[in-house]
Amino acid sequence: MNLEEILIIKDGDIHYGISTEYIDQILRSVALTPVILTTKAILGLSAVSGRIVTVYDMNLLLDLKAIDIENEATRFLSLRGEFNNSAIVVGEVVESILLDEEKCEYIDNNDDGIVAIYKTKKNIVQILDLSILLAKGKLAAYSKKDVKDGISKNSEDNSKNLNEKRFLFVRMANERYAIELDILREIMNLPESFTEITGSKDDILGMMPLRDELLLVSDLRRFFSFDDTIGEKNRILVTEDNGKILGLVVDEILDIRDVDISKISEMPANFQDQKLSGVIHDDEQLVSLIDLDIVRQIADENVGLVAQEDSHLSDENRESVVLEVVIFKLFDEEYAINIEDVVEIIDSESITPLADAPRFVEGVVNIRGQIVTIMSVYEWLGKSKLNSIEPKIIISQIGNYRIGFLVDDVSDVMGVSENEIQEEHEQNEFFSNILYLNEGERLVLLFDINKLVETKEIDA
Repeated sequence: MNLEEILIIKDGDIHYGISTEYIDQILRSVALTPVILTTKAILGLSAVSGRIVTVYDMNLLLDLKAIDIENEATRFLSLRGEFNNSAIVVGEVVESILLDEEKCEYIDNNDDGIVAIYKTKKNIVQILDLSILLAKGKLAAYSKKDVKDGISKNSEDNSKNLNEKRFLFVRMANERYAIELDILREIMNLPESFTEITGSKDDILGMMPLRDELLLVSDLRRFFSFDDTIGEKNRILVTEDNGKILGLVVDEILDIRDVDISKISEMPANFQDQKLSGVIHDDEQLVSLIDLDIVRQIADENVGLVAQEDSHLSDENRESVVLEVVIFKLFDEEYAINIEDVVEIIDSESITPLADAPRFVEGVVNIRGQIVTIMSVYEWLGKSKLNSIEPKIIISQIGNYRIGFLVDDVSDVMGVSENEIQEEHEQNEFFSNILYLNEGERLVLLFDINKLVETKEIDA
């Protein structure tokens, strides 16, 4: 650790030193927004010079008595460099001094954050390493991330952790289920009716046209012996596996999320109901995993029932999916975002506003212990936010950090073919392409996550 100048601070009669290399501003006070379910050392979040920073109590990081932030001598130190996401509260600022290396004694055992002892004429100063000290806070940091290199780079840098799998969470009756996202091709609303298939099993609703294909649809609720009431939230999950497509009806789409495989337990080998392959331990709840073999079984047993009316189509005439998107609503209009940029979709939770934050920052939410900044797309588009009955938050990965976007509703997850995409030529600051769906009857603007983030000075 190379030290040239330190800022001396003190608590009572004890003096500490911090490298001035990382000190940005010394402030008398800041507006704090408390955040629930965080470590004790975190006082909250604050907007400092346009940045959203996590504010730590230095004494609590050192396992001392908490600092009295109402004391006139108390100061807030906003940091810069690798710590520009953070600020620390100290009891009193004394002075800054240049170091004489000969008077500095380094400590090998520095787990508590004290890495050296420095002797001045008046005092003994314990020098702190901020990287060790702030790591004890264990809170995801907020920093501005350069995303000019594009989504493809971000996708590469943030490829799925080998210890995670991505799942779609759904509801059937009052139970939560999950299915691996890899076999999901798109999500659709229920049509007014299906073409019934004579001699089919009870769970088979029939078939329906899907662009140039015929889709066999099974009511997964019947298959699991649940009530099959039809409602506005019912959706068809279009799966594709080994070249076979199948539609599965569920009651409601809940969210999309990456799950650590350590939270997944397999069913015992002698488990009688082979419809499930395991359970996910999710926030003290158990989510049942739908066995992919069951999906394959339904497709295999019923594929012969579907008339191969599309067999005359050549491969070159079949539409190939080149992009998968999540379609969501803002106001009465539909927009889309590349599914590669979506980490998860959650119900809108209680959003904690940030004092003095930019107007396009809704606030923050605590998602399983991680603080996520929620941005307002409404503000960016210059429109008033609607009081949606069931708003959703789309969580995206930007560099090493996550940002949430509040939307009115998420309506579809679907694949888009090349001839359904047209480039946006008006150089719009938010959109990259226009999607012409349903043979041009449904126009959807595709958000460019790069443009969306780099247009504004966002501290996520």
